[in-house]
Amino acid sequence: MPTDLLGAVVGLTLTLMILSYMLGDNPLFRIAMYLFVGVAAGYAVVVAVQNVLIPQLVAPVLALGSQTVDPGQITLLGFSWLLALLFLLKLQPANQIGRFPLALLAGVGAAVAVGGAVTGTLLPQAAATAFPIQVADFGALVTGLIVAGGVAATLLTFHYGVRLDARSNTRGPVAQAIQTGIAPVGRVFIGLTFGVMYAGLIAGAAAALAERLGAVRGLLGQ
Repeated sequence: MPTDLLGAVVGLTLTLMILSYMLGDNPLFRIAMYLFVGVAAGYAVVVAVQNVLIPQLVAPVLALGSQTVDPGQITLLGFSWLLALLFLLKLQPANQIGRFPLALLAGVGAAVAVGGAVTGTLLPQAAATAFPIQVADFGALVTGLIVAGGVAATLLTFHYGVRLDARSNTRGPVAQAIQTGIAPVGRVFIGLTFGVMYAGLIAGAAAALAERLGAVRGLLGQ
């Protein structure tokens, strides 16, 4: 069997195994998921070794004898090796020292994620939501009001943290108004969003299946 035909058959088989989840959880779907997770984990390890460990830890140590030593570079390299060695201590669950590099990694990652979410998502989305309201065109104004109202209603749907009244042990008038008047509108927008996402998922799966069938058909016709 030619290599191209074998690859197309394997791809079609895995696609059908993934799509079999539409009939319910089954062993074929689990096998495909295990293969995907295993291949992804192996690929991540190879990328980490080639792009991080070797160039960032091993190569600088090997190059120390062939170039002028920079104190700042030596300090950074030593700190990197210290964090790497401390992180290896996490192999023992009872070891407390290994938590320091993990906490540093989580703190830096959270700070970068929050900063990126605020500057790259929240602020641009807020500006994009408010921009049509400022336009003189009537159609753009209506669209902007709908978008802004939908965003506000969706956010106000999540009102579970509203405090109860201390005397009556019930929600206040503002909370009740949100729960009875605004929350249903927000749930409509949420339902529409999930419906569109699900439709896109089904369309993508059907397109993948059609592409696999077309590839196998083309190779069989050659």
